Amino acid sequence: MNSNTSSGLTEERQAVIIPILRWIAVLPAAVASFFGVQLLIILINSMTSASWSDWMLQLINSGASAYYFVYAGARTAPTYQFVVGIVLAILFGIFVVVIATVGFFIKTTDPLWWLILAGVISLVAAIASVVRLSENR
Repeated sequence: MNSNTSSGLTEERQAVIIPILRWIAVLPAAVASFFGVQLLIILINSMTSASWSDWMLQLINSGASAYYFVYAGARTAPTYQFVVGIVLAILFGIFVVVIATVGFFIKTTDPLWWLILAGVISLVAAIASVVRLSENR
């Protein structure tokens, strides 16, 4: 066994495999952070009993989940993190538009303006995440 191997891979192979694995993990990392924020907000909401906490936590959730979707996904990429952040923000924007369109046609207990407000907050947060990524370049 070569003295340069710790897990059976040479440094050259690790230099190739690690970036490939990071590229593969970009979207899963983004989605996992999105749902991680969702679960954290659900946990916090379950521990509060104030009537204002539900709507306020939903708005915080809209911003935080979008922000970390873009930021975590982009930071997972081995290179071109700013460009990846832009692409993830665009994907998230498409998701928001689709949800708002579906919300327009399918009536729920929440008013349409609430869905639009949450969508706008999400888009602003996704853009803020891209701005932060640009500062880290």
